[in-house]
Amino acid sequence: MALIAQPFRHPDSGIYYLRRRVPDDLRHIIGKTEIRRSLNTRHHQQAKAAFAIAYVESEQLFNDARQGHYIEHHKLSAPAKPLPTHSLPSRIEGSVKLSEALARYVQSISMSGRSEYVSRRHAVDYSRAVNRFITDMGDQPIAAIQPSDIHTFAANLIQPSDDKVKPLATSSTRLLLARLSSVMAFSVDSGLIEINPVTASRIHKRLGSGKAKRRLDDNRGYSWSELVTLFSHSEFQQLRTAKGRL
Repeated sequence: MALIAQPFRHPDSGIYYLRRRVPDDLRHIIGKTEIRRSLNTRHHQQAKAAFAIAYVESEQLFNDARQGHYIEHHKLSAPAKPLPTHSLPSRIEGSVKLSEALARYVQSISMSGRSEYVSRRHAVDYSRAVNRFITDMGDQPIAAIQPSDIHTFAANLIQPSDDKVKPLATSSTRLLLARLSSVMAFSVDSGLIEINPVTASRIHKRLGSGKAKRRLDDNRGYSWSELVTLFSHSEFQQLRTAKGRL
């Protein structure tokens, strides 16, 4: 019995997708072995509705390809149109700005099933990180943000060009960049950009590990005099002569 097609939920982002295997006889026309299309939601019921529409469109694509009507722009490379949601900002002409991507990310948090307090705290923390980038680097279209911008931003966090701005510790900078990266990753999953500039910048490798490395000459063991004192204790001596001790 054939399985009923279902939306695919990304294990990391929670975003639902349409994933369909391209029939063997159409692969040389479409140029893919699988069609993958973001449904732009983490909500299962919304995903099911969007999936039904996307599935019909994929069937139309296959039919067009078989009839010789397939054209390059007909590939399902663009993200699926999200379900009408008045609380989401409309996509402006051209690339979506970072502030709008943040608004979409915050909206997605409310559909995650978390408690109201956790969702609100999450939204505040991640909004603070993104808004810091906007303050320092401007509200750029997210497609225009380059890895070099991430390095410039990180450097300005640790050593601000403005003397009135308090510098951040490396650990705080790392956390802020991780939150910015989460919003960028959401934008990738939503089909707004192709790569995450924070990940591409490899900035976390340059900042180093979050755990302090132990120095080779850092001997945190007991000194000889401390060991003598410890093992000379009367309770330890009683254990040495206890019956049954090998």
